[in-house]
Amino acid sequence: MLPVNSGGHAACQNFLIENLRIYYPEPSSIPPSTWDIIERFWTLDLTYTDELLRNKYSVFGPKPRTPSCMHRPYLLSIDFKVDSITDRAAQLKLNPLYAILSGFEFGNPPGVGTFYDFFDRLRDFGSANLSIAGDGTPFVTSARERRRRVCDCADNGIADCGCDRHFSQPDCDIGWDSSRDCFYHGYSLYMMVDASSESDLPVFPLLNPASKHNSLGFLEACFRMKSGASKKNTKMTLPLAKTEFLFAKPGGK
Repeated sequence: MLPVNSGGHAACQNFLIENLRIYYPEPSSIPPSTWDIIERFWTLDLTYTDELLRNKYSVFGPKPRTPSCMHRPYLLSIDFKVDSITDRAAQLKLNPLYAILSGFEFGNPPGVGTFYDFFDRLRDFGSANLSIAGDGTPFVTSARERRRRVCDCADNGIADCGCDRHFSQPDCDIGWDSSRDCFYHGYSLYMMVDASSESDLPVFPLLNPASKHNSLGFLEACFRMKSGASKKNTKMTLPLAKTEFLFAKPGGK
């Protein structure tokens, strides 16, 4: 059966409001940083994903999950720091907010196999149709490193000890934001998008430590994406700096 998204993006927004009232009746229970995520995904219209992938489903068989809803957990994983498909499927079962932001009824999430089927369809479509563009951007997580003591030196009057610390985000570090001329703490997000789509549909996001240069972030994102996609991808659009990096002669200037 072909996927049907009746009501489009407006229906998705209504679903989100209704379920937020059910599972989070007290708005103050949600941190301000999480409200920022909710607001962004409230405005994120992925109905174009439904149109793109519609023909990749069979007219026979059971009703499939809506492609736009399968796409949302993938993008949410950046904000919720969920690294694998298995962990995404687990979060949909355990976290009501993750489920309803994705567009799924809490308690009725897709399984791991459904995600793999979705990505197979997305890659199959992209092998012949996508014009990929990529660029990096700073992803600030905090004003400084998030760490806490695991020793009792402070209780013994030692304010500045050299003991180990527990880091809640050990893969974050300090990088340079060239657009704002300042240092920041967090990640460097490299995003591959479909440049041929109407709204630059996100295809492959990758979080790197903030210290990693965009040219290296591009290489890692490119090879990771290529490892699971067809070799028929035709065009790739990159910022000039990375184009020069890629085509420079070894040892040349």
